[in-house]
Amino acid sequence: MKMKMVSTVFILLLVDMLAITFNVIPSSVAAEYPPGFEVLDETGTHFELPRFNISITTDTTVRMFLRACSSEMISYFIENASDATSTQLTLDYLQPFTTYYMYEDSCVNEHSFTTDDIGSYTYTQDLSERRHVFIQPRSSTIYISESTTLQSDVHDTVAIISDNIVLDLNGYDIVGSGYWWFGVDVVDRNNVTIKNGGIRNMFLGIYLGNCNNSVFSNLTMSSNSFSSIEMSTAWNSLFIGNTFISGIALEPGWDSSGNKIYHNNFIDSRVAFYGNTLFNEWDDGYPSGGNYWSYYTGLDLYHGLSQDIPGGDGIGDSPYALVSNNIGSRIDHYPLMNSWTPIETVVKVGGTDEPVTILSNTTIGQIVATKNSFKFTSSGLTGQNGYINLVFPMVNTSNISVSIDHKKPAIPFPIITTNGTCYFIYFEFALSTHIVTIQFAPATPATVDVDPDALNLKSSGEWITGYIELAEEYDVNDIDVSTVMLNGTFPAELQPSEVGDHDGDKVFDLMVKFNRTEVSKYICDVQNIKYGNVTLTIKGELYDGTLFEGSDVIKVRMPGDVNCDGKVDVKDVSAAAKAYGTSPNCPRWNPLADLNEDGKVDVRDVSSACANYGKTYT
Repeated sequence: MKMKMVSTVFILLLVDMLAITFNVIPSSVAAEYPPGFEVLDETGTHFELPRFNISITTDTTVRMFLRACSSEMISYFIENASDATSTQLTLDYLQPFTTYYMYEDSCVNEHSFTTDDIGSYTYTQDLSERRHVFIQPRSSTIYISESTTLQSDVHDTVAIISDNIVLDLNGYDIVGSGYWWFGVDVVDRNNVTIKNGGIRNMFLGIYLGNCNNSVFSNLTMSSNSFSSIEMSTAWNSLFIGNTFISGIALEPGWDSSGNKIYHNNFIDSRVAFYGNTLFNEWDDGYPSGGNYWSYYTGLDLYHGLSQDIPGGDGIGDSPYALVSNNIGSRIDHYPLMNSWTPIETVVKVGGTDEPVTILSNTTIGQIVATKNSFKFTSSGLTGQNGYINLVFPMVNTSNISVSIDHKKPAIPFPIITTNGTCYFIYFEFALSTHIVTIQFAPATPATVDVDPDALNLKSSGEWITGYIELAEEYDVNDIDVSTVMLNGTFPAELQPSEVGDHDGDKVFDLMVKFNRTEVSKYICDVQNIKYGNVTLTIKGELYDGTLFEGSDVIKVRMPGDVNCDGKVDVKDVSAAAKAYGTSPNCPRWNPLADLNEDGKVDVRDVSSACANYGKTYT
């Protein structure tokens, strides 16, 4: 007994400590039922909802969970609190001489009754197990026994009466008019899918009773008076990609467990629990994430499984606790910072079409998926901060690269994580209109020759020239010069550029030019390289979006350093003197001795070596 008490105290202390770091919805909001509803949860023989003048009396002791939104729209769960298997139940204060429609556990089990002269009705209620009874003043139900795709809006309750059913709303809505409890009734069913549309203006959007192994996706639930989805008893089901607007979004109850709820949007809406709700998952782990909650106020400064590595990832740094109305809390460990509004497409990698999901707070357009790459435009209000989170299945590639307007994103982006099934590629940028390119596999190899072979970093020459050859199946005339970049930093000049055969190998190449001053300054001042070998990489795209890439190694040097070893000494003067008077067709020609890169070695080159004699470049 002592051990049990200590454990209990420890758990309570742990909960208190965790509450410090969780982003918690205020308990007053979580416990609140929608305006206009009256709720009672008691054990006894007499139950009243005074606001609507509703009275229920039983001749045995029962537990009653009673809800109403008007004097004619009543719902109650009832279960035995004694040894009785049934009870005489009397409903009072309904409209006299009025016909009502009663349903027990499902819309399929319909029973009509007419009240007496004082608005009462008595019947025998089965108590062999917990029952759900709901009463309404209209009868209207469409029964679905096979997979169905809607072709228009529906203005009735839809009851699913077979297993293995797909109800595709197909962009249409199921719309109530205030006289029906349920939009869709799913009771004692397995493997049901409801997707792609809206359910609105009902008292309960979807009712799930003894529902197992089902999927609810891409639904917009709004203006449902009591709750959008009541999970009276639901197991092992998936709720994904749905948007809940205002009110109670989900209401897990009784023994509902094993359900997965993630990638949904909860807009000014909340979750309410009742009964003995067991374990359900409110996120898909890291880095897939959980749900978007408009009540969440956490920050996104870190990433990683523990959200402790600098750099955001679109996931809140602190968990989000759903405080229930009567049984504690449930946790979304990885709440999304932005609403889940995915764009779905495919990209071909290694000859296979692979699905791609884009999440962004920007406007995505002009999507072009080509071999091993994916390109689109991203636009928004200039100066605002934009983000993109792209989800891509793990195929045999680790060569993922991102460019924005053909340049690398600012550090620390992109942040690339994986859950063992998919890559999650996240990056942020300042908004305007951008071209985003994501490469999922190595680019098509290109043969690149960069001139000059030895670059004097202090020369006043105008250009660095690149010659690009492609594999036989490609045509250099198809290269989009506007996409060509040197080291991912320097764009090629649009003019001059021309197709020729620079090296005389009977393979056409494309000549492009880069600003020499900018490249030399970058090598010298940013990379801090004054001499030796430097790899220059040219990347670009064909007009069809195919990426190519090739590299060349050149030497760089400072003035007078003929042999590019970082110092000017007798070796440099001697090399220039030996090549004196030569040009490229001479046997003694040494291109390194052409210090001013004018195509000949003359007195100016020898003078440069002598003038800088003794200098050391570090």
